Amino acid sequence: MSNFRPTVRSICNGAVPLVLITVLTLVTATASAAPTTRIGAREDVIRTVLEPDADTGNLFAVLRYDDGTDDCFSVNLSIDGGATWTETYEHRTSLELDDDIGATIVGGSLYVSYVSVAAVHSARLMRFRNSDGEQDPVYGAHTVFNAQVADTINDVKVCSNVDSFDDHLYFFAISEDVLKYFWTDEDGGAGTEPWHVVATGVSNACCGLDVTANKNAHLGTGYNPIAAFRGTDWELFLWRYDGMAPEQIELDDPIYSYPDGQVSISASEDEFVLTYWRQSYEAKTCVSHSAGGGMGCEVVQLGGYGYYGDLSARHGAGFAMVYSRDNDPCEYRRRDYVGAWSAPQPCSDVDLDSSSWLTLEALPPYGELDYGGVLISSDGVPSAAPYFFRAPVMFSDGFESGDTTFWSIVMP
Repeated sequence: MSNFRPTVRSICNGAVPLVLITVLTLVTATASAAPTTRIGAREDVIRTVLEPDADTGNLFAVLRYDDGTDDCFSVNLSIDGGATWTETYEHRTSLELDDDIGATIVGGSLYVSYVSVAAVHSARLMRFRNSDGEQDPVYGAHTVFNAQVADTINDVKVCSNVDSFDDHLYFFAISEDVLKYFWTDEDGGAGTEPWHVVATGVSNACCGLDVTANKNAHLGTGYNPIAAFRGTDWELFLWRYDGMAPEQIELDDPIYSYPDGQVSISASEDEFVLTYWRQSYEAKTCVSHSAGGGMGCEVVQLGGYGYYGDLSARHGAGFAMVYSRDNDPCEYRRRDYVGAWSAPQPCSDVDLDSSSWLTLEALPPYGELDYGGVLISSDGVPSAAPYFFRAPVMFSDGFESGDTTFWSIVMP
């Protein structure tokens, strides 16, 4: 059973009256690992993306893998909360695909970003229906931009404002050390709104790109895409845009950033959290309570080496994190907007090695405190197989109000 330490926090924003919010710092007991579900039959998976759709409740898992001489990615659909999965599309090419992929929902469609060398080195999108995961053949393989030099697009990521206006699609990439940013409407550049290019002012970007869009950040116009990435000297940067002027923020002790580890950024209102891996293979999380300003960073004690991890925000209810540690199953923690990360819990019953890619997302309906993720197995047959898991939940209604009488004492 959990223990609770109530604290009081005051927030005053402009003309908004003073509001007192009771915040509960969660100290969780050790729980058994959550069961996992195999996603499809693909092997040798390199990257994964999990994308939930709030309108339908459907879940999408996008898998990047190699199959013999072909480079591939597939779209997989679950209509029962991750219990079963159906592959709805496979993209297969004998030409090289970059390992990095991205996915987001907006305007009733799932958009998947990838890098192709089919004709030129290009950053592309495909579109799929959120109802059944079927590809839109009219949209096709849509090119956002072409690189001037071959093999120079390192990362591609997409996000959207689906949680608010549901009418903007944001596309990010790193090419020749430049952070590139484009936006259009929910039609993905195939309607009346073209792709707009915004100069980021960043010319020292290397890799490790992750992006998000913030539903309620108090910045400018309300269109607030955010990017995190490593610099050419392994520095770690946060880039944010308020619809008027971009801003690049360098985080602390950047030279200790681990170049091959996963970077993850998530945000809710004024609360930003970022995690990355240092050269000592420790996780470090950076937290801001002012929309990315004044970010403070600290080591998260893992009890062993770590390399990969992912974050997800749940609006009004803090953040959650999963990460790999040594050769153990992945671990899961959560935190409120203030306070420390909870004690770790195993998040799956599948073994993974320390270099396994991890994905975590808050799951609909968003009134519940429920997270799910995708991991890649480390051994067994088939090799590098993808699995879906639901992160352990030890609480239910009443969390946000501070009423502990509604909290569950039974591990589901």
